[in-house]
Amino acid sequence: MTETNALTNSVINYLLYNGHFASRIQSQGQYSPTRGRWIKSKVRRGIGDIIACVNGKFWMIEIKTGTDRQSDFQKSVEQDVIKAGGVYLIVRTLGQFIGYYESNNTDSHTQENAANSRPVKRPAKKPRRNSNRIGSLGKHGKVILSKLKLS
Repeated sequence: MTETNALTNSVINYLLYNGHFASRIQSQGQYSPTRGRWIKSKVRRGIGDIIACVNGKFWMIEIKTGTDRQSDFQKSVEQDVIKAGGVYLIVRTLGQFIGYYESNNTDSHTQENAANSRPVKRPAKKPRRNSNRIGSLGKHGKVILSKLKLS
């Protein structure tokens, strides 16, 4: 795993652990073996590596390691996010990110929700039907093909 991937995963896991939404953004094009060429991504150029919602506020996080620098496209996205009222961060280390998070996150929204929350009663699980069919959805929404029985 590269340093950039490790830092990206660490930031996402830190946010998720603290009860926020966070997701990696895949902006790289994909190689198509049938076409024999790379297909350009449909994601806006310059989009950050991570999007998150922290206490109801939109965050876009750009991960930079080593001598990486912001492109002009990334600078444009940064201005648009800030203009729209969001938070844009350029993160070089996990310690830097945690420092920003702790100094700018009052947790008032989280504490208010925790004080007013009640245990959620969940309905009993229904028995699964046809779980051995091709294309059934697994626990995490992934298609299960391994249960296919060949005679």
